[in-house]
Amino acid sequence: MLLAMIIVILSHRPAMGAESCDEFLRLAQELLKQDQAEAALKPLQEAARVCPTNAKVFDLLGIAYDMENRFEDAQQAHRRAVALFPTWPAYRNNLAISYVHARKSAEAKAEWERALRLDPHNLVTNANLADFCLQEKQYRRALEYLRNARADRSTDPSLVYALAQAYFGVGETKLALETVGRLSELAPTDEKMRFAEGLLLAENHQYLEAVKQFEAIPAGDRDFAVCQNLGLAYSKLRQHEPAQAAFEQALRLDPSNPEPYFAIGLDLLDGRSPTQALYPLAQAYQKAPQRVDIACALAEALIQTRQLDQAGSLLAEVQARAPNDAALCATQGDLFVAKGEDAMAHDSYHRALQLSPENLPARLSLAKVYLRGQQTAQAKAEFETVLKRDPTNAEAHAGLGRIALRAGQENLALQELSASLRQDPNELDANEDLAAIRTRRNEFAEAQGILERLVKLEPNIARYHYQLGRVLLKLGKSAEAQQEFARSEKAK
Repeated sequence: MLLAMIIVILSHRPAMGAESCDEFLRLAQELLKQDQAEAALKPLQEAARVCPTNAKVFDLLGIAYDMENRFEDAQQAHRRAVALFPTWPAYRNNLAISYVHARKSAEAKAEWERALRLDPHNLVTNANLADFCLQEKQYRRALEYLRNARADRSTDPSLVYALAQAYFGVGETKLALETVGRLSELAPTDEKMRFAEGLLLAENHQYLEAVKQFEAIPAGDRDFAVCQNLGLAYSKLRQHEPAQAAFEQALRLDPSNPEPYFAIGLDLLDGRSPTQALYPLAQAYQKAPQRVDIACALAEALIQTRQLDQAGSLLAEVQARAPNDAALCATQGDLFVAKGEDAMAHDSYHRALQLSPENLPARLSLAKVYLRGQQTAQAKAEFETVLKRDPTNAEAHAGLGRIALRAGQENLALQELSASLRQDPNELDANEDLAAIRTRRNEFAEAQGILERLVKLEPNIARYHYQLGRVLLKLGKSAEAQQEFARSEKAK
């Protein structure tokens, strides 16, 4: 009843001065600080009525509307503030942020650029433009704005984080890592920032550094996302035991989530343990049968364990609901390879690349089909395409090494095989061809070491045992050679 009386009294006052307007603003600001945007709207709307030339009123009104997701109303208020005080960059900055909330990217950028022309060294405007450019993957422009915002000397963790993003984006990895190190010193106990740093490092293939950031979060404070991403980083490093431990912790935190099961299965596949991968992948598929990526991984495990009929049935079921999925087509190609049907495999991989030209596993598999079919030029072109997109791809380097070896270009072959093994010491084809070169050069002891690694990695491939037997004979180790020949026969 008292509130109603106040409203009536106010509504009948003939005029209100700056003093009353300031009181409305003070009340609104307090409410906005408490995230009470809806309550703040009432005094701001009254202030706008009685103080129609006060730009600050309309700026705050726009902020309140933004907080309520009323973006059209917010932009109208912000534009009024800009019109009343067009040379004040802060009002243009707030208008730009409202445009961002409404997903009007072009308008936001234009408004920030106008603000920057008014004040080229404005730290907030430069920082906002940098953030916009980072989202648009315009890393060099972002770096320019961040330097204008003095991010290299800033103690603001969010600004330093943006600088690390920009450095990674332009390929300045050393500077990016130094910046992440500085960020860790600025916020050593900020677990959210540690997690963000870990994600940034993992996204840029700095998996060892990512592990350090995730591990820096106390074990008792790690949530599902920390454990899952820690496991993924360890998996990329091929440190399978700590990866499995992290995934298992993620499972304990959220048993219903398919992601840990999926990640465990993929890690076991990568570790050449397809039989062990079957259970977690089946669990993941049971929890998320609509996921094509999980179904394809389960099919790969079935293919690698020679359960080809089950793999075919699973893929047929998935194809019925996702006929145009690139990953599915690639997995069907793998099934055809396992069946010895290279022509069908070629068509499946080609279809996968039509659907997704960036699918590097499909391109690698297609290159290998070409290589088996003695279509060397086509295989080389595919391997080279992979390396243009991923210069460190171990399989592509191994493929080019094999092509060079077949052409009698032994030095070039060694160069490519060495590049492959630097990235993945367990790359099978690269190890096999390097063993062949060592054998050809009568470097039998070196060849023996390589082949022993191969039979340990893949004990069921007959030719590895046979080649090791031949090398052991050259070394005068007849008994051991006969054992390998026997294992070769058994593996057939």
